[in-house]
Amino acid sequence: MSHKQKFKTYIIPMNARHILPIIAATLFFAALPIGNPADAISGDLSVKTSSSTSSGELILGNGKSLRSAFGPLTLDFKSDLDSWLPGIVIREVTGNVGIGTTAPTSRLKVNGNIEGASLIDTANPSYYLDPANNTESLVVAGNVGIGKTGPTAKLDVAGGANLGDNTGTIVLDGTNVDITSAGAVTLTGNLTLSSDTNEGITGGGLTDCTTSTSKLLWSASSNQFSCGTDNSGINTLVEKNADQVVNNSSTLQDDTDLNFTMAANTAYAVEASIRYTSTSAAPDFKYAFTIPAGATMNLLGQGFTNTTTISNCRINASGTACTLTGAVAPDWTISIIGIVQAAGTAGDFQFQWAQNSANANDTIVKKNSWMKIATMTGAADLAEIYETDDPTIEPGHMVSIGPRGKTWITKSTIAYDPKVIGVVSTKPAYVMGSAPDGGLPVLVALTGRVPVQIDPTSLPIVPGDFLTSSSTPGLAMKATSAGYAIAKALGSWKPGARGKTIDAFLSAGFIDPDLSLTTTGDISIANDATQGNYVVKRSSGSVVTRIGSFAELVSGTLRTGLLKTNKLMLGATDIGQALDEQRSAITKLQEEVTAQRHTIQAQQQIIGQLEERLGTSPR
Repeated sequence: MSHKQKFKTYIIPMNARHILPIIAATLFFAALPIGNPADAISGDLSVKTSSSTSSGELILGNGKSLRSAFGPLTLDFKSDLDSWLPGIVIREVTGNVGIGTTAPTSRLKVNGNIEGASLIDTANPSYYLDPANNTESLVVAGNVGIGKTGPTAKLDVAGGANLGDNTGTIVLDGTNVDITSAGAVTLTGNLTLSSDTNEGITGGGLTDCTTSTSKLLWSASSNQFSCGTDNSGINTLVEKNADQVVNNSSTLQDDTDLNFTMAANTAYAVEASIRYTSTSAAPDFKYAFTIPAGATMNLLGQGFTNTTTISNCRINASGTACTLTGAVAPDWTISIIGIVQAAGTAGDFQFQWAQNSANANDTIVKKNSWMKIATMTGAADLAEIYETDDPTIEPGHMVSIGPRGKTWITKSTIAYDPKVIGVVSTKPAYVMGSAPDGGLPVLVALTGRVPVQIDPTSLPIVPGDFLTSSSTPGLAMKATSAGYAIAKALGSWKPGARGKTIDAFLSAGFIDPDLSLTTTGDISIANDATQGNYVVKRSSGSVVTRIGSFAELVSGTLRTGLLKTNKLMLGATDIGQALDEQRSAITKLQEEVTAQRHTIQAQQQIIGQLEERLGTSPR
């Protein structure tokens, strides 16, 4: 029989009484001639059992494969007594298995999607992937990399990662948990350490921070937390909370309260008042300050009683003591003032004190002794946060109230702008206000010293000149007429100067450069022959040419060369009206005088005629 011969379906029972037919069938298939791998057997071949509780096998050897011509190959297995489920088991495979591919490169390669409820490591079933498991969806033994190969941590992510959903909790649990970053670690919201006051950050040299000026500090040199003072503002007041007692010791010790943590590369103005008492006959006391490494200080200390100054001491070296000895008094005060310049290392500014000569009497530094430390930023203006939609606004620009009002500003664009409010700060010493409401934030200097950009077309400027806005957006010019000004120049400038800014002191208000107000008589009224009129001159000889307009002028004494007015009142009397009435009366009197004169002249003529007739001469 040819190996191309078509076979019909063979039903092979699998019970004990048909063992010989099974053996015969097996021998029959084994005896079939084998052609090349492309040969196929057409028709159906079924291996069934005669019992619903038994199973059978179809064994293909010699490298042959079982293929379906027109549909899927389905292999069923018995999962229980009554159910058949699809499945396939491949055992003792020495090569690779491919699904959807003829050239598998791994033990199992699938060209397409794999759908399943879970993926389990059969060697260690405790490691698995189970998306439907809400408690443990993924459990692995090694590192997991997302977006990268060769992960070096349990979870190694290349790119951003979102943790939490505002409702869940992120827990870092372990013996040591390190958070490291090659760059900055930014926390957008608030960091809450613990709702329990007994929990939070512990260790690292951390002590209780209980006073109103306390602040949690970190030292980069010691890698420790500490409790220091809050130096975030311009001024910081450090007060002594309780009396502190020393006896039998001349060794300088740190005061328990009077210390301040200084930032690197920052200058501080220092002022202190230390009150102490001693039961000994003299003010046997010494004191010193320690400063951060590399810092310099120049302090002057002065010890005195209510009536007597006994000691002045210059303090310019860390740990070097000043001593107080001499006059007897129960209470003493040390007043200290000066400057400390921190270098590249941050650290503590610490007050130290002790008995100058050790004795058994108590020396007490009193409660409410204090130090005041002010940060010297190099800037000298107070700024407030405003907002704008103009990204070209820059430090030194004059700005005015914008059309939107409130906190919105624009560059000043007209000369003597009445809406001008300030100058954009370059480096403010202190900033107040809140975050902008949708615009770009701008720090506007309101008072103090600030650089101001000058319009190249401005007249020359000397210290003391008023500065106002110009028609060039954002730029200032010398104020030469009455109007609104924003500052007084602290430096000189002239057209063509290399620098475009000068320092100015902010002083907003209405000014009139030509208005001279004086009580010293340095102005005078003169008749200027060249002008044919009266003029007002300064003591320098220059003429005041400004004409002022006022709705009402109140003056104790009015001095003028020429007075021109439409109406002049003297008390309740209208001088002009009174003069007009007097003028009318005078005119009427003149008319009467003229009439009388005419009458007299007529009478004189009659008398002359009578005398001629009588031959008498006129009188």
